[in-house]
Amino acid sequence: IPFASSLMSVIELPEVSAKELSTMVPIEARKYIPVPMEEVMLDWSIIPKSEMQREEPEEPEEAAPAAAGVLASAAPPLPKIDVLTVAIHKGTIARYQEIASQAGLDAGFFEIEIFSTMRSVLDEGLRPVMIMDMGAASTKLYIIERGIIRVSHTINRGSQDITSTISKSLGITPEQAEVMKRSVGAAGNDPKLNELIALVLDHIFAEVNTTLLSFEKKYNKTVAKAILVGGGAALKGISELAKNNFKTEAEMGAPFNKVSTPAFLEKILRETGPEFAVAIGLALRKLAEEE
Repeated sequence: IPFASSLMSVIELPEVSAKELSTMVPIEARKYIPVPMEEVMLDWSIIPKSEMQREEPEEPEEAAPAAAGVLASAAPPLPKIDVLTVAIHKGTIARYQEIASQAGLDAGFFEIEIFSTMRSVLDEGLRPVMIMDMGAASTKLYIIERGIIRVSHTINRGSQDITSTISKSLGITPEQAEVMKRSVGAAGNDPKLNELIALVLDHIFAEVNTTLLSFEKKYNKTVAKAILVGGGAALKGISELAKNNFKTEAEMGAPFNKVSTPAFLEKILRETGPEFAVAIGLALRKLAEEE
């Protein structure tokens, strides 16, 4: 399911039993969901507490005798937990069920695309990591920490904009521009082509760095690296440009590293791997369910 078709939020609740949470979460989630609750499917999970515990508040100064009795009788507040909630409109699920049905397929489960991508390209690291998913019409940014999406941001530019820019600037058809983009990319010796590609990428990279800095300022943590996935990430030369422009390390997603593959396909799977991040992630989930 496209991330844009979901609504994800992190809410803070008292640390109570799972039974009590199951009642509290839908009530609290109403504040963040702009449609009636009966129209959505809601799922939630408790976010594990960080290795770095929140700083404890300083002890209050000794109270005056007149207030001592009141303070003594007041119950201490319950500790708080963060709960990740995900809502998907039932109409969206119904559309995908209809597509699967008409295609003669049996859909075993539905999953938001970013969770599939995370399964296929992330390791069990504790430091925050950014995933940059570059599609045709948009580029989606996610910052993940310990398996939890802390930040999501969409840039309304993608690989289609590179094709359009090449086509208009060089006076060639979109089809010819697409062939040139795929065959030469930003790794060729044509300065004009490299400049046109950079026009689009510079805007995307600037948004990436803004998102990185905003996260680091808010949470006082640095992002360990950025992982590039999606069809746009297969552009020749984009990896080097990202490494030179991002304010963190950058690497290409390698979902095929999570599965066994023939040695003679290693080069092509490394080059095309970023395009298959979601597909491999879905397959890994299904395989795990069947073990």
